[in-house]
Amino acid sequence: MVLLVAAVISGCPFGPFDQQSGDLKIYVSKLREEFQKISPPPGATPTEDPTVHAKRWTALIQGRYASHLPVDSVLRSYRQQLSSNGWTYWGQSKGLSNWREIYCKGEFGASVDGEPVDGSFVYIFSMSWNSVTPQQCTTKKHNS
Repeated sequence: MVLLVAAVISGCPFGPFDQQSGDLKIYVSKLREEFQKISPPPGATPTEDPTVHAKRWTALIQGRYASHLPVDSVLRSYRQQLSSNGWTYWGQSKGLSNWREIYCKGEFGASVDGEPVDGSFVYIFSMSWNSVTPQQCTTKKHNS
């Protein structure tokens, strides 16, 4: 556990999976496959390489991006790609300046979270395993 924390803090994108269960490796692999199917919209620039954080019962992969595109264009791009890859729209939340759209696919969750910064929008596209159950994915809708 200490090694994983050190790897994440140092910026290493992958934890020491030799200490993890075989199931975690499988789910992290599936999560990476799903993440690679989705491209940032044209005009969105990665601000860092995607990172993977994994613990025994959960995993997260995320990429950070900046864009001068309107928020609606960014969200529309992700909505179309996720939908065409079998993801279900789960809902949206908006604050005064930030926004979030949430999707699910079985035990996997995905979100696009962003806010305006210095004339552009900075956002995170992430996918996670074990953050939602298949039952929640098919029944619950999140809106605010």
